This record gives sequence, structure tokens and C-alpha cells, in this order.
Amino acid sequence: LRWVSWAITDNYGKPFWQQHITTWDTVNNVGLRNHYLCSVHAAKLMTARKTGLIVNVSSAGGLRYLFNVPYGVGKEACDRMAADCAVELRKMNVAFVSLWPGPAMTETVKDLLKDGGFGKNKPAPGNMPKVDAAKIFENGETTEYAGKAIVALATDPNIMKKSGKILLTADLGYEYGFKDINGKDALNMRQVNKVLKMNPKTAWIANFVPDFVYIPKWMLALAGNKF
Repeated sequence: LRWVSWAITDNYGKPFWQQHITTWDTVNNVGLRNHYLCSVHAAKLMTARKTGLIVNVSSAGGLRYLFNVPYGVGKEACDRMAADCAVELRKMNVAFVSLWPGPAMTETVKDLLKDGGFGKNKPAPGNMPKVDAAKIFENGETTEYAGKAIVALATDPNIMKKSGKILLTADLGYEYGFKDINGKDALNMRQVNKVLKMNPKTAWIANFVPDFVYIPKWMLALAGNKF
């Protein structure tokens, strides 16, 4: 996983044709191929029992450009995998979802922030706005928070209603009533004032937007519209 992080941060700001071609394999052998292989083996066990839940851990990078081309393609493919696998698994009573954690304070993220990673002193690629990574991860969720979300999903008797969908950890925390291990609510990318704070140019506007204003999911989906 650290190799993947290095492949992303070391090439931050470089267009895909200037990166080494192995960047694709470094990112997607772990983030995409591995998800598929594990899903195949999990499905064999679960369909035999006619019950189960498979979770792809993806991110908002599957919605709009983020970091680089291999990363975004891999994340959107994880989302599409969940949707398509759910179609074939539904009659076997096995659920398949794609989970989007928010900014997560993994060990690698902590190291990158300490060492000045995340594109420090590099131009943001594409049309990405320059964001303050330290600010984004200041209230980032722990790695255990996604685990809590999966436990809640796995114990939901109505999980099949969510099969094939993209689910945000912060939304699930609100729905199922759990908090992070530090007692806090996770940052929600649909909460308008939190999103505004990520960009230094719009941070001041966040002070005038109440906490209960959220971006509707249908509007979020339009952000990735290709037509």
C-alpha cells in the first residue's frame, strides 16, 4: 500500500503521459485487481450459503478527477464492480456495496503529512483546486471508522436494499448512530460548509453556511455525469 501512495504522491502534478507506465499496475494491481480477485473467492463462499456482504473500499476519486488517471479509473471501476456484481448476486441473497471513507488518517497519510507530501510545492494537476491537505485531514476519520460502518452494514437485516450502491462512511454513521473511536462524527463530503473549508478561497463562506445543509446525493451523482 505504501508503494501505491508513493506512486501517487511522487507523480503528483504530472500528466499521465509523463509518468512511468508501471504507475498503472502499481495503483491498480492493489486497488482494483485485488478487489476483484477477493470478490470472486468471497462470492463462492457466500453464494453457497445464500447470504453475505462484500464491500469494495473506494473513494470520491471515482466521481471526479483526483490525484491522477490510474487512481480515478481504478476507483470508478471499484464502484462499477459493486454495481454489476450486485446484479448477479442479488438472486443469491448476497449484497455488494462500494464504501467511500472520508479523509482517513492512515499510517501512510500521517507520514506524508509529516514529510510534506500531498503535492507540497507542486502545482495541482488538471483543474484540481489547490487544497490544504493538513486542514482536510485535521479532523480525518480513523481507519477503525470504516470498520464500524462495515459492521453496521453486515448486521443490517435489510442490507439487500443497499446492494449495488455507493455508501459514504459519514452517512452510515449518522444512519446507524455510531461515532469514531475518538467520539467524533466523521467529516462528511456532502456537508456544504465542510467542503467549502477545504479550499482556502472558499473557506470564509463556510462560516455563513449552517451544518444541516447537505449536497443531495442526486446532485453529487451529476458531478460525474458523462453525457
